[in-house]
Amino acid sequence: MRYILSLMSCLGMFVLLGCATNTSPIVRTASGNYNVVGYGTTNQQSRNGALNAAVRQCGKVNKQVTVINEETRYKGLVSPEVNKAVKVASKVAKAAGKEEASETISAASSDEGFETEVNFICE
Repeated sequence: MRYILSLMSCLGMFVLLGCATNTSPIVRTASGNYNVVGYGTTNQQSRNGALNAAVRQCGKVNKQVTVINEETRYKGLVSPEVNKAVKVASKVAKAAGKEEASETISAASSDEGFETEVNFICE
């Protein structure tokens, strides 16, 4: 399904995000579409990262994003619920002054469990 993100909603996403997310480099396909993957701790964070990268790409040529396809997947080592619990346990250990324990616990979690792939064009 194709839909157009208005410039105002795209600008609103920039304001709402407040924190950076990681994205893959934007790749142009043989058909002229672009692909980008956003990564984040939540599905919304990964989605926003990918869409913001698309907005920046189209903004370079003063055009708007038209999303062709969008897919979000969870790629973490453990379930999102376990990942969240591990992060909380790490913060508790750190607050209790157990820095080494906090680092050990943190190693079991991932900051990039979700990825959203967006295929888009600039119109």
